[in-house]
Order: sequence, then C-alpha cells, then structure tokens
Amino acid sequence: MSNDNNQASTRHHYVQKAYLDRFTENGRIDVILRQTGETRPGQRTNAIANVRGLYTSTDDEGNRDGSMEGAFALEIEGPAIRIINNATSVFPYVPVGDERGLLAGYLALQYLRTPEAKRKFETDAGRFASIEIFNRVNNPKELRAFLKSTGQDSSKKALEAYRDKALNDLKRYTIVPDNNGWLVAIAEGLKHITPILVERYNWHIFCYEPSSLITSDHPIVIRQINKKDFGVGFLNADEIIFPLGKSHSLVLTTDPNLKEGVHRIDDQEHVDMVNDMIFHGSYLEIYSPPSLTSKFSNRPLGKRAITVMEGGPDFEIEFLQQYSGLLERDNPLRH
Repeated sequence: MSNDNNQASTRHHYVQKAYLDRFTENGRIDVILRQTGETRPGQRTNAIANVRGLYTSTDDEGNRDGSMEGAFALEIEGPAIRIINNATSVFPYVPVGDERGLLAGYLALQYLRTPEAKRKFETDAGRFASIEIFNRVNNPKELRAFLKSTGQDSSKKALEAYRDKALNDLKRYTIVPDNNGWLVAIAEGLKHITPILVERYNWHIFCYEPSSLITSDHPIVIRQINKKDFGVGFLNADEIIFPLGKSHSLVLTTDPNLKEGVHRIDDQEHVDMVNDMIFHGSYLEIYSPPSLTSKFSNRPLGKRAITVMEGGPDFEIEFLQQYSGLLERDNPLRH
C-alpha cells in the first residue's frame, strides 16, 4: 500500500513566489500567455508559476514524497532572495564570496526546474532510452542473455519476434522518464552549473530608471553576442541576463573590458532590448508589472511543441515494464 507525505500533491513553484513579488504592483502581477498574447490581469503570485506535485518522487513501494519543494525553499531560495533584496537595496552591490555561490546556485536551480527544462530532459532521456533499446534488441547475444535471465523463450524465432515487436513499439511511441529521473538531473545539474557561473563570468548589477523590467517562466537569458557556435550554453555563452525585479538585473559576462560593479541604466532602448529577450525567451507565460503589460500583450509568439506519448499513461507503464530490463546497466528511466 502506498502513502503520500503532505507535500506530494501540493502545488510546487517553478518560479519562486518571493521572486515574482518583486515584479508586482499593489500586490498583483499580469500573466501574458506566450501562445496567444492573451492577458490574465491582476494575478496573485501564489497562484501562478506552479504545478501540482512537480518535485514529487516515488520510491519502490509507491510512496510519494514532495519534500523537495521545501528543501529548495530552505537551502537555496530563501537565502538567495535575501541576497537579492540586499544587493538591490538603496545601496546596491555585486555579491561576492559565499553570497555569490548561493546566488549562482539559485540561478542554476531556476534554469533547471522550468517546464521547458523538464520537457527537454524528458525528450533527451527518452531518446537515449530508445537508442539503448534499439541497440540491445539488435544484439542477438545480449538479447538472448536477457531473455534467458528473465525466464523467457530464447530461441532464434523468439529473438526475432521480440526484436520486431520492440522496434515496432519504438516507432509508435515516445518514452517519457518518470519524475525521479528529472529530480536526479536537477541535483546533478546544480553541482555542474553552479561553479561555472561563479568562475567563468564577471558579475554586474544593472539598475534601471524608471522601473521597467518584466520576467517569465523561463527568465534566464543565455546569449552569444556574435553567435560563434550552433548551440549556446553556460560553457560558451558571452552573457547571461537574469531580471532581479522591476528595477534591477543581474548580468554575467565574459567581457574583460567591463569591470565588475553596479551600472545605472536610463537608456530606454537598452531596457526594451532586455525586455524583448526575456519576452522571447519565455516558454508558456510572461509575468509583467501591470503598468507595462500593454507593451507585450496581443503579441502572440506561438506554442513550443511538447512531446506527448500517443499511447497514454497506461500504455507507458506497460511499455516500460516490457523493456526496462534491457536498460538496467545505464537506465535513464530508473534512478
């Protein structure tokens, strides 16, 4: 019999409420839907940017645990938002030392836990699993050993039938990993990305007059200014932009000519450029102070594709039960 702890089915934020509060006016924020440009005005920050059970894991007995949400809040989000509040106060400053490390972890977490990041992980892990299954069912020696170990018919005819069915299933369906795998990926990503942000980049706080920044459900902008490479990530980006609130942004750059420090910006063209990058970098939603919403509403950007399993959840369970044994040595579906 499975049991859930009291956090397993609650709504888990993928953008911190206290962070979103920094973009509100009179306690409210507007939500702009990326796909249609439709606006949902006057939202409370505790009601947006969350998904039920987003960080819930499941053990071998089926017990569900949602305590990861609280761990993120206690160990990363809470300390980081205090640093952001202090660094953007009346006397702004660029965090250094332990504060920089904590804030780097916050940026890494924000990047890793968005709906877009989850979709990418599911797609990549599913493709990896498909390739592994394809390779192993096409290896007669390995497939025969697997069938024998599981008490199945391992004759030549049985091998061919099993291989043909597996290859047909791989064409018809998409493998989607469970939530446990994604949570492991977040933990590993935090260990990998955080030191890169601390060590590779110069850090800057930009202050905007008047207050005029928006944010989104994917608020970290990673860019190559000269587009030298086909893909861009933390190891080859020239600049990373993260809006800290209506009036401030954190900018990480590899430009050796820009000295670390606080920079005051009153150039509307610069502000518009930053907001445009945040707007286009969104996944499903843009979060705007109500006074700025008219600049961004009714500008539909279209929908980003999401991989969906055609057979539905019941078939997904059956599919993984059939083939997960082939992936035991390096299985991205089970952690």
